[in-house]
Amino acid sequence: MNSVATEELAAELAGRLGDLTHALRRTVDHAASPTVTAVLATLDRDGAKRVSELAEVARVAQPTMTALLRRLVEDGTVVRGADPHDQRVVTIELTEAGRDTLRSVRQQRTAALASRLDQLDGSDRAALAQAIPALDKLLLTWRKVDHK
Repeated sequence: MNSVATEELAAELAGRLGDLTHALRRTVDHAASPTVTAVLATLDRDGAKRVSELAEVARVAQPTMTALLRRLVEDGTVVRGADPHDQRVVTIELTEAGRDTLRSVRQQRTAALASRLDQLDGSDRAALAQAIPALDKLLLTWRKVDHK
C-alpha cells in the first residue's frame, strides 16, 4: 500500500474509531467519566501506578489527577499504597469496587455495541470480525512504543 493510501486509511480509521468511541462513551452511566474509566482500565491491566504515570495516561495535569484520585479513594474504587522500592512514592491500586465499576462500564459498552451489531447483516458483522486481528496488531504497535 502506498503512502497516500496509508494516509487515507489512517484518516478514515481515526474518524470512525473516534466516532465509535464517543458513541460508546455516551452509553455509559455518567458516574464513570472517560478519564475515570481510563485510570481504572490502566490499573486493571498494569497493576499499581504512580500518580504521575496515571496523569500521563489520562493526559491531565498531576494536580488534576491527584484531585480525581482523592475522590476515587473516598469512593473506595482505588487505594493508596507505597512503592516497595521507595516508601516516599505513593502508588495507586485498584480495589474490588473499582473492578466492579470497570466491569459495569465494559458491560454497558458491550451491550450498546451488541444492539447496534444486531442491526447489521451477517456479512457486515463478518467483515468487522475479520478486522479484529488487524486491529490487534495495530494496537500492539502502540503498546510496544508505550512500554519503551
